[in-house]
Amino acid sequence: MLVSVIIPVYNDAEPLRTCLECLENQTYPKESYEVIVVDNASQSDTASVVNEFSQAMITYEKKPGSYAARNKGISVAKGEIIAFTDADCIPAADWIEKGVEKEVAQYVGGE
Repeated sequence: MLVSVIIPVYNDAEPLRTCLECLENQTYPKESYEVIVVDNASQSDTASVVNEFSQAMITYEKKPGSYAARNKGISVAKGEIIAFTDADCIPAADWIEKGVEKEVAQYVGGE
């Protein structure tokens, strides 16, 4: 089951790096999830951080606000399950796996 993890980001390049490191090392099979970073008109170099990670892709949303960024992420997502987290979150290594395992909801949020 393909999972799309969507991360809206605005001027949080360094915290994003930590988040992406955690997502790169998930216990869920790499071929079964994608990571979509939605840059919400950041002044920081978000793209260069995203390009460091093979699981991540970047897209852009000019309309301000995390809601607009999340909607943009959904519009390009390919997954059957959509998961949201924020750039300053540190997902546990089994975050995606546990979310899919439970199949409680179609949307999985982060802490």
